Amino acid sequence: MRGYKYGWLAAVATAAAMGCGSGSAPSPTNSAKPTPALSVANPGDTATVRPTVNVDQINLNQPFSEAVTEESPGNQQLPPDRTMTGLSTGKVRLEVQKLWDSVRFTTSDGKPIAYRAVFTTDSGTFSVALRPEIAPNHVRNFVCLARAGYYNGLVFEHVIHQQGDDTPDSQLDLIEGGCPVGTGEPGVGHLGYWLKPEFSETVLHEPGVLGAFHDDSPESAACRFYVALTKAPAMDGNFTIFGRVETGLDVVRMISKQPNVEGTVQPVKPVVIRSVVIETREGR
Repeated sequence: MRGYKYGWLAAVATAAAMGCGSGSAPSPTNSAKPTPALSVANPGDTATVRPTVNVDQINLNQPFSEAVTEESPGNQQLPPDRTMTGLSTGKVRLEVQKLWDSVRFTTSDGKPIAYRAVFTTDSGTFSVALRPEIAPNHVRNFVCLARAGYYNGLVFEHVIHQQGDDTPDSQLDLIEGGCPVGTGEPGVGHLGYWLKPEFSETVLHEPGVLGAFHDDSPESAACRFYVALTKAPAMDGNFTIFGRVETGLDVVRMISKQPNVEGTVQPVKPVVIRSVVIETREGR
């Protein structure tokens, strides 16, 4: 199988083989050209893992200015003026900043506030329990983007099926969405800011995990997300996990069965995200 030179190979292989250090990404491909097939590094090749978040020391209420960076990590392009649905990316970003401090994870008397994201797609509905206790900034960013209507009308631009070698843990199945222009092209999955990593070595990939996609630089996560359908040891501790599917995993599997353009990870007809609605519930 040919190597997947961009996107997931650059991200997963760099994370596994180089300890997730920042690297030089290849120049993005022309979006009109097919994306080559994926090749995932052997998890056994994992070197030094980047320092992870200490859950006991997490600050649940970091301001936007401290949670993100506006310095381009790696070979990031300028954000598009508009998303594929016609939204102004500048206005969405301003809305995220406006909403940021209003997303709280505890009540005034200290009770936890649970967040759930309900995805309505062309293939059905599934819901995700978000995990602010392990990645509060990624959860807050996702909630703000969803409330700003950013994800409505975007697509699942990549469907990944990689067998790897003969060991079960080398298989990687996942779906990815949230690219503003719907291509999944490296360097365009952002609105002009990027999230600082919130990696964990104790929260591992398993079917239903929701994580933040990044290019080869671990600081390049922003708007794109993925839902894993297998374990992914090469990604553990190298990608930020911030939720897990609680209902509708069968719908995610249905989305993952979409046929791809031959030799690529791009679906022939990408499944559309009709809406992402955020629900909250106060704990007891």
